[in-house]
Amino acid sequence: MRNPRRLLLIIGTLAVALPTYGSAAGDLPVSSWPQPRFDASRTSYNADEIVMDANAVRRAKPLTTIPFDRRVGRILADEGDLFVLWGPSFEGADLWEGWLSRFEMDGAAAGTVVGANDWFALSAGRAAIQSSGPSSGCPTLSVRTLAGSELWSEYEGLVVADATTVFTHDVTYDVERGGCVAGALHARDAETGEERWSVAGDGVVVEDGVAYVGSREGVMLALDQASGAELWRMEWPRRWAITRGSAGGLLFVWTWNQDAQRSALVALDQVTHEVVWRRPLPDALFGLSVNERQVVVSTRGTVTALARADGTVRWRTTLGESSLFEVRGAAGVFYAFDFRADRWTALRGRDGSILRTFDVEELIVANGRIITKVGRLVTIWGPPAR
Repeated sequence: MRNPRRLLLIIGTLAVALPTYGSAAGDLPVSSWPQPRFDASRTSYNADEIVMDANAVRRAKPLTTIPFDRRVGRILADEGDLFVLWGPSFEGADLWEGWLSRFEMDGAAAGTVVGANDWFALSAGRAAIQSSGPSSGCPTLSVRTLAGSELWSEYEGLVVADATTVFTHDVTYDVERGGCVAGALHARDAETGEERWSVAGDGVVVEDGVAYVGSREGVMLALDQASGAELWRMEWPRRWAITRGSAGGLLFVWTWNQDAQRSALVALDQVTHEVVWRRPLPDALFGLSVNERQVVVSTRGTVTALARADGTVRWRTTLGESSLFEVRGAAGVFYAFDFRADRWTALRGRDGSILRTFDVEELIVANGRIITKVGRLVTIWGPPAR
């Protein structure tokens, strides 16, 4: 259970005099709701000029808070817009209902897409929305324009989406397990939903027209994104091989030997698929973020920076003994999330030193701003006014 005392402290610190989004009318259309605005007058910075580097992160202050009348599930920014997924589904209510609302970073609410209560991805003016059904709880997928018009839908789960392709997986309900089980991976045309190809796999990373697919069976595939033709494959016997990211001609693969409880991060050359370096990890890999110089990984309670070129350890920061961490990076700063404490820690990319912490459930960096959510609040952070 989240700490109510900390939540009240955050609300008391961040809340401003704005109408609660959705409170005026619990029903659509969105045009009848209050229209909260991002208060650009509170800073003299232009969005294009702001870089949330280490100094800016330490000085960042709440600029605007948008309160909602239901709990916020997820936030995401894309091409200058902020998207907020919120609704009864995120409050434990027996209502499979939620809304994906779109805001312009410099203005009012721009619209709402209904029927979103689980997960979503954005690309090329489209929103791929995963929603859980009230019967089995297994997901359905709807791809819509940002104005809300549906392009296509499938009874499948969302994996990832880019400008041309939406990757999905089959989902079936397993009575013995009492839950939904993922099946084959599908590559679908982003505009029409037509299936291009399918393959057995558990994760995919796409770069320069190549889809890199990993699996829990230890098979690593490089496939042509358009046709699904196999370009190359690698196999790790008795190991998982899950793609986690790519940068600078390298593909990063997490391998896990469940029998021996051994974990490692492997860097492969994306062209020759030769192993460039391999770094053993102390535990399962929970998060990975890459910049031009280093790869930052999170394991249980620890965040470690590896040199991108050869995998040597540059720094290691311990944030807890048993917490689980996700890690993200932007402008030389890495953000590690402690799932158990609902806390994001900002780390200096150069040496791993702690810049500050944010007691929030979600944090993203976009358009020169830090955007956070906790409970029913979404807050925009930036440098204080000069």
